[in-house]
Amino acid sequence: WSDSFGNAIASQTVAEWIAAGRTYFHTAETLGRLPGALASWEGGPYAATALDSLSWHPDNDQERIRYAGARRSREKLEADRSVTDAVLMHDVHSKSYAPVENAVWLFIGLGDPEIIPQLIETLDDYGSKIMAEAYLNCGNSELYKAASKWSKRNGYTIHTGHGAHPVGWGAL
Repeated sequence: WSDSFGNAIASQTVAEWIAAGRTYFHTAETLGRLPGALASWEGGPYAATALDSLSWHPDNDQERIRYAGARRSREKLEADRSVTDAVLMHDVHSKSYAPVENAVWLFIGLGDPEIIPQLIETLDDYGSKIMAEAYLNCGNSELYKAASKWSKRNGYTIHTGHGAHPVGWGAL
């Protein structure tokens, strides 16, 4: 995945096109971006579908974990939890928005209480309104409190209603 917005969009677009069966336009360069697109919450499932259609297999632990995350496979993510945690924490510390967001959503979906301090630290270090809303609405009281404090510090007001919550606590 690239920090460049254009490359990020290109990766997701390529993944969507290939997933839809439109493989006639791909090149080695565009296909080379697909494994990186697995680290995107929105684009990852498209990239996984595209890679499946091309009979791709992960080459390393990072690709394997990101692929399992893109497939939302709780079973595969929990099968080797220490590797999963290491890959996702690497993504959290990447400072690149898509992998940080993806890793946070996967951690919330897995619902491991031991990761809560790192999730709170991630919100404090790299937080966004969307991330705070997800914490507020995921169903975990500690993350709710952290997001409330973050929101106040950053000038946001919390309103009840339908908020952003791409995944609930432990609901992957």
